[in-house]
Amino acid sequence: LASVAAPTASLHFDDIVLEKLAAKGIQTAFVTLHVGAGTFAPVKTENLLNHTMHSEYAHLPQATADLINQTHANGKQVIAIGTTVTRVLETAYQQTAVDGQPLSGWAGDTEMFIYPGFEFGVVDKLLTNFHLPKSTLLMLVSAFATKKSIEKELKNLPAFTPQPATQWTTPVNTSTAPALPSGALNTPINGPVTPPNPNS
Repeated sequence: LASVAAPTASLHFDDIVLEKLAAKGIQTAFVTLHVGAGTFAPVKTENLLNHTMHSEYAHLPQATADLINQTHANGKQVIAIGTTVTRVLETAYQQTAVDGQPLSGWAGDTEMFIYPGFEFGVVDKLLTNFHLPKSTLLMLVSAFATKKSIEKELKNLPAFTPQPATQWTTPVNTSTAPALPSGALNTPINGPVTPPNPNS
């Protein structure tokens, strides 16, 4: 098993950022999801219930589940960094937190399709990147923030002007590309949250 893409939201959280979060008392933990190619496929069915969701391998370590349980017990919030984390956490919740049991470590395949109307059991807030129209990921975000609010925010974005095709196909010089931080393909989530100081 392997991921076809990096979890892009968490790539903003390098070692320096994680150290700054820790200095503010913000705890982090990790999950794993092997992103499948189907993640980027648009929904083509008129009825969402007829969409066939791709299957992806996911793993929630017990240590992460324990931190989440403690975070909620302390009245704090869990912030998922990206849709990848969200799918792992909510799948594990539905698989393990049944009959009043706490969230537990879990590993397996997930075909969870999150769209408006979904009731979140773990994630209190979500930090994510932009997503393609008609994608399952945009629908996940719409389930969290409502379709109306997402559309409102998209209308407030500055106009995007495509560049000439030659600029889109220029090879990347990988020798100057920054190295991925240690553990970059294991997506972080935030535990107990204290709002960061915008002046720091």
